[in-house]
Amino acid sequence: MIGLRYFYLRTSSQVKRLESVARSPLYSHISLTLQGLSTIRALGLEERMTQDMHLLQDQHACTWYHYMSCHRWFGIRLDQMTALVITFAVFYSFFSRCLFSSGELVGFSLPLLLSLGITFQCMVRQSGEVEILMVSVDRVLNYCKLAQELVISSPKSDPTFVTCGDGPAIEFRNVHFEYSDNLPLTLRDVSLSIRSGEKIGIVGRTGAGKSSLFNSLLRINPISSGSICIDSRDIASLDLYEHRKRISVIPQDSFLFSGTLKYNLDPFREFSEDEIWSALEKAFMKRMVKSLSNQLMANVEEDGLNFSTGERQLLCLARAILRNNKIILIDEATANVDMHTDALVQQTIKSYFSDCTVLTIAHRIETIVDSDRIIILDKGTIVESDIPHLLLQNEDSYLSKLVSQLESSTQSNLRAQAEKSYTTL
Repeated sequence: MIGLRYFYLRTSSQVKRLESVARSPLYSHISLTLQGLSTIRALGLEERMTQDMHLLQDQHACTWYHYMSCHRWFGIRLDQMTALVITFAVFYSFFSRCLFSSGELVGFSLPLLLSLGITFQCMVRQSGEVEILMVSVDRVLNYCKLAQELVISSPKSDPTFVTCGDGPAIEFRNVHFEYSDNLPLTLRDVSLSIRSGEKIGIVGRTGAGKSSLFNSLLRINPISSGSICIDSRDIASLDLYEHRKRISVIPQDSFLFSGTLKYNLDPFREFSEDEIWSALEKAFMKRMVKSLSNQLMANVEEDGLNFSTGERQLLCLARAILRNNKIILIDEATANVDMHTDALVQQTIKSYFSDCTVLTIAHRIETIVDSDRIIILDKGTIVESDIPHLLLQNEDSYLSKLVSQLESSTQSNLRAQAEKSYTTL
């Protein structure tokens, strides 16, 4: 039985691991579907979500079927071995009846042997189940052993160097970036110089490397080769915590933590309430927060579900204003908000980040057409980089072709806006 158990566990533990891997996407799909029911119905995506559900269910059912098949195979083999032992005992007692003084002893020993066989079989089954279920523990331990980010703390480093004067200059030098060794490069030989206080718009198709540019600057993953410098200092030599602390990010999908509103704006308790109210006023959220019963101590649900999408975005903007950092990364901040919130965000960015170095990823050209420079990314490389007005003057440029696909009135407005911005340089 011990040998059978070893043979069974070699296969079943691996099948159980596959079942666990297949189960996670299924549960995630169910959870996301329940959270986005209104959006799914509004966009008419019921059939697509159902098909995805069936596909994930089939994948999980396949692995579960194989796992249960291994379990049943093991159970049958244990039953057979128990039956063989009892059969052997019966024949042994029959052919060795001369050794027994009475048949009562044989009659008493056979049920006892059967009970012992069942108990031993149960023990082998349960020990096997424990070892199989340890796959879950093994997965948790693997997460605990993930390689930590390299945090370099230098006593000679100046943590305030990115907050002095205007926004700092940023330079990418032949940067190659990838998310994993077995994945393709998302940035290829990117070289880019951003002047102090310059406003940069970043445009490109999905997968062009726009977000990777931000991730490399934030050191989400180490770059494969090249270097990134802020004010001539390689960010790889800086303390990671201080480096990220000096950069503000306004994401596309605004995120709020469960807790109080004050905690979400100032999680490290570094600012006074007057400073927080000032930031809220600049982000056009002071009146709304004042209307709450507990104001700054108002409860925020997980993911900020008790606030609208626009309000969450403006709160993220207030958080960036409060930090008063000189490097601002804006990742399509107005892609999921209404036009009114979009106008408020753009107005705030122009008013309060005028002396900052601002990098903006945008799907809507009108949000970046008045930038100092627009960078076009394609397949991880920079294909265009120039003043928006000059790019629009070139009919063969990517930006000009992109604008030409819009309505005539929108084209005229964008070109006029770009020209106006160019004349004020």
